[in-house]
Amino acid sequence: MVPEGIPDRHWKEYTGAERFYLKLLDLEAKGLKTLDNYQNFAKAFKVRDFRILMGNQKANEARLRSAVEFGKNEMSEGSELHQSVLRAVLYAIMELAGNMDGDDVLAHLILNVPDYYSNQTQRERVVELADYLARKLETLRPDEASAARVLREMVKNQRLG
Repeated sequence: MVPEGIPDRHWKEYTGAERFYLKLLDLEAKGLKTLDNYQNFAKAFKVRDFRILMGNQKANEARLRSAVEFGKNEMSEGSELHQSVLRAVLYAIMELAGNMDGDDVLAHLILNVPDYYSNQTQRERVVELADYLARKLETLRPDEASAARVLREMVKNQRLG
């Protein structure tokens, strides 16, 4: 069940909605876009309403929302992605794709990732997710893949302290 590129140790820490998004993005990258996959994995990962994570729900053209399509949605309380590291990464990718200044993007990322400074694992997960998204989105959404690579490098090279 763990998509290639996500370490087992971190997979266990992700919420059901995060697991759903990561697993289905892996399937999309492999060309598997049947709505049945989304419905079945939503049940497997106990996602209450997978439809809000979807960009298209047509039978053989199903796909997840892109970072840009999410926009500021799903950042509010009550959302299954609220305060998740994945949502913070997607938000940062959306900002970078919109040509926002890198310093502002990092400032927002720090605010959106719980314990960003005090928990090294959180920053590792940001880098891991940005790298994963960059690889999976390369053929699906090249602009977002590029923004994910930029984000990965910004976080890796960030000076702390």
